[in-house]
Amino acid sequence: MQPDDAPATAHNLAQAFMTDPMMHHLAPDDGRRARMLPVYFRAVLRQTESHGVRHVALDDESNVCGAAIAMPPGTYPLPLLPQLAEWRTMAASGWSATLRHFREIPPIEAKRPSEPFWYLMYIGVAPVEQGRGHGDALLRDVVADADRDGLSTYLVTMKAANVSYYQRFGFEPRSELRMGRHGPATWTMLRPAR
Repeated sequence: MQPDDAPATAHNLAQAFMTDPMMHHLAPDDGRRARMLPVYFRAVLRQTESHGVRHVALDDESNVCGAAIAMPPGTYPLPLLPQLAEWRTMAASGWSATLRHFREIPPIEAKRPSEPFWYLMYIGVAPVEQGRGHGDALLRDVVADADRDGLSTYLVTMKAANVSYYQRFGFEPRSELRMGRHGPATWTMLRPAR
C-alpha cells in the first residue's frame, strides 16, 4: 500500500464491512455505521502504518478496491493509548458503541495463540468488486508473509460463511464464542505455516 492509497483503502474497507456482524452489533443504526466506518478504518490505517503490513487489490483501472491489514508477530495487540487518541472514531461511533467495544473485545483477544503468529486484522473488498478473486489474492499475500517467516496466521471472523472460505486456505477453527452476551457468534482460526 502506498501512502496515497489510504483514503481509497479506508473507503473500500468501510464498504466491505458495512454488513459485518461485529460492526452491525457495535453500531446497529445504518446511518451511524456508514459515518463511523470510514473514520474507523482511517484510524486503523494510521495505527498500523509503522508496524503493519497493508496489501491492496486493484481493479481493472488500477484503482484500490480492497485491502488486507496484517500484523507481524509482536506488533499486536495495538497499544491502548494510540487507540484512545483516535477520539474522532469514538465520536463517530458513539460512546455506547465505544464502551461496548472495549468491554466485549477482551474475551475474544484472550483466545490469541501463545506462540508467535501473524495476525490478519482486516481483509475486505468493495462489494462491486467481490467475487473477482481480489480477496483470494490478498489472503495469499498475507499467508505468504507468514510462511516466509515459518509462522502461523491467526484471524477472527464473525461471519459463519467465512469459516469455510478460510478453511480453503488452510485455516482451522480454534474456538467458537460470542461477542458479549447478545453479540454475533465469533470464530478464531489458525493456519499453520507451510
